[in-house]
Amino acid sequence: MELDDEKHNMWVCFLNLELQFGTEDDLQAAYLQALRYADRKRITLDLIRIYIRADMVKVRHNPEQCLL
Repeated sequence: MELDDEKHNMWVCFLNLELQFGTEDDLQAAYLQALRYADRKRITLDLIRIYIRADMVKVRHNPEQCLL
């Protein structure tokens, strides 16, 4: 389990770097690659969190509806 968590953290770091220093295409490619090797749900939720922290998501009154 610990190794899986470390791998997951590396993918999240990679996504953060691509958002900060890469292009949207770079981020999309990194995300698609991460989906192949990491837990799809966890990676997707982490990408949403990355966008929220970067102020790239507007959350409405209903938190289940968000705009990327």
